[in-house]
Amino acid sequence: MDYSGEFVFPPFDELPRVDGQPVGCLWGFFDQDEKKDELGTLNLLTSTVVKAAAAEIQLGKHVQLDWAMNHLDYPGFGRFRCEHIIKDLGEKGLVAFDDELRINTQTSSQWDGLKHLRWWEHKNPDKEPPSAISTHKIPVSEVEEVLRYQGTECRQGDIFIMRTGMIKWHEEASVETRIHGTRDNHNLIGLENSMESIRWLYSKHFAAVAGDAQGFEAWPFPSDFCLHEWLLVHWGTPIGELWNLEGLSQACAESNRWSFFFTSAPLNVEGGVAAPPSAIAVL
Repeated sequence: MDYSGEFVFPPFDELPRVDGQPVGCLWGFFDQDEKKDELGTLNLLTSTVVKAAAAEIQLGKHVQLDWAMNHLDYPGFGRFRCEHIIKDLGEKGLVAFDDELRINTQTSSQWDGLKHLRWWEHKNPDKEPPSAISTHKIPVSEVEEVLRYQGTECRQGDIFIMRTGMIKWHEEASVETRIHGTRDNHNLIGLENSMESIRWLYSKHFAAVAGDAQGFEAWPFPSDFCLHEWLLVHWGTPIGELWNLEGLSQACAESNRWSFFFTSAPLNVEGGVAAPPSAIAVL
C-alpha cells in the first residue's frame, strides 16, 4: 500500500504469474505474513476508503436496493422460488407467530460469493434500450460514455453498480412474458464478455461490482472470457445480481448525482455460496 492507504497494483500484464492460471490472476496479492487471504478485493475497503465515502452523503436520502425475496417469479436453471411460511404458535400457548423461509440465494437480489464459481480449465438516451432478456453485450465504450455523461470518477475501492432495466422489465411484463423471459430463457443482458472488459475492470480496482441483471455479464458467455471467473476466481471480487435499482436511478437523476455512500450486510452464513445483500445507498 502507498502512503494514502491505497494498494499499489502492477499493470495487468506485469502481474506475477500463477502456475496454471492466465496472466492477470491476483492469487496471493492480498496474502500477508504467509497467511492466505479470504477476502479478495474486499480488502480495498480500507478505513481510508470508508471514511472518504462518508462525504458522498449530501441529501440524507436512502434507497433500499434489495428486490423482494419472492422474485424472480419464475426462476431459471432449476431454481425454486422463495417459500415463506408463517407459523401460529398458539399450540404452544403463545399469542405469537414465527416465520420460516426456504430460499435459493440466486433467485432474487444477491451477492455471488467467491465460492459461487470454480476455476474452469479450458444510458444512452439517443438509442433504443436493448431487451433485458437478450444476450445484449454492453461494451466498455458505452460504460465509459455513461460515466462521462454523469461526471462520475471511479476510484480504488469503489463498488461499481450498473443498471440495465431488468427489474423494470420484470415488473411491467405479463405472466407469460416472465415465464418465457426468465424460466425458459437463458439469454441475459450484461457487460460484454471480452478481454477489453476484463482489462477495464482490473484497471478500476473495484471492491465489488453489482447490477440489476441476472448475471451482471451477458449470458451465455464465451468460455475464454467469463467475467464471473475473472471476478470471483482470479480476483476475489463479489458480484451483486438482481438488485432493484429503479428507485436509486430516479433518486440519482433527480439529484443529478450518481455516486453515493453504500452499505451492505449479507447473511452471516459461514461457507455460504451467496447471500441476500441487505444493500442500501445513501445520497
